[in-house]
Amino acid sequence: MNAPFPGAEPVPYHALEFKVNTLAGGRSTNYVFSPGQFANWTHLAGTWDGGNLVIYVNGVAVRTLATSGG
Repeated sequence: MNAPFPGAEPVPYHALEFKVNTLAGGRSTNYVFSPGQFANWTHLAGTWDGGNLVIYVNGVAVRTLATSGG
């Protein structure tokens, strides 16, 4: 496991992590998946609109974290 930023929670193995660095500092969120969940082709995406970090798996939002700072 590793911590994405000082003071952040460690990210477990079998996790997708999405990080954004802004002038206000770092933001990150993760999505823990089960082994074999991505055995087939899978589309992964992460977005940040200045207010929310979102991880998508095959077009479905699986993790959203409200953030602030740009």
